[in-house]
Amino acid sequence: MKRRVSVIAVVPALNEEKTIASVIRAALKYVDQVIVVDDASTDKTSVLAQDAGAFVLKLSRRRKVGGVIKAGLEYAKKLKPKIVVTLDADGQHNPEDIPRLLKPVQTGMVDWVQGSRFLNRQIGSVKDLGNSFFSRLVSFLLCRKITDITGGFRVLTYDTLLGSDLKFEHESYPEMTITLCLKGYRMTEVPINNLARRHGTSKVVRHIPSYSFKALGIIFYTFFRNLRIPRRD
Repeated sequence: MKRRVSVIAVVPALNEEKTIASVIRAALKYVDQVIVVDDASTDKTSVLAQDAGAFVLKLSRRRKVGGVIKAGLEYAKKLKPKIVVTLDADGQHNPEDIPRLLKPVQTGMVDWVQGSRFLNRQIGSVKDLGNSFFSRLVSFLLCRKITDITGGFRVLTYDTLLGSDLKFEHESYPEMTITLCLKGYRMTEVPINNLARRHGTSKVVRHIPSYSFKALGIIFYTFFRNLRIPRRD
């Protein structure tokens, strides 16, 4: 019988040839397998990821960030790991933080962990302000404080992964947070030190007004849709 993989890391990537190998090698110190979801990159991301020891799920067409995450998590479900870690390929998430994010899940304290960029530091950029707005909005809707609603450094148990039930390709993390909290999955935030991007620019937010309008729609739709779903015991 094939041994069940304990911990899998899912890493979305788009043209990250300068950082992907170092992220994978660092993550493999703490996880059993790395799945890189290559969002139809035009550089050597896939080749370098494979050389570094990752399995590469290469998408045939470019998708929104939520669609890339969704594809990676759907593939991870088939492997039935005990725990799934999500982190970015650009080097801003430090793989050395993985053990601290794993601990609350591995000890049974919670079902999933959100790595928060803002528990230990002040808001600085316009992008930070946007995250603060959405985090405050979701905190109000859920009646609990969450400081980093859009952060992609997360740890989930397999059961939690099955319950995430992502619908949208535009933005997956606020949708995941609202869905899991309303279903009753236990969560906590753990502070992380977000590193400066060494190469390239962010590929998540290209047009702030359009992104914000779509994110608001996803937040409210997800909230009201999940109000009708019974909570877990």
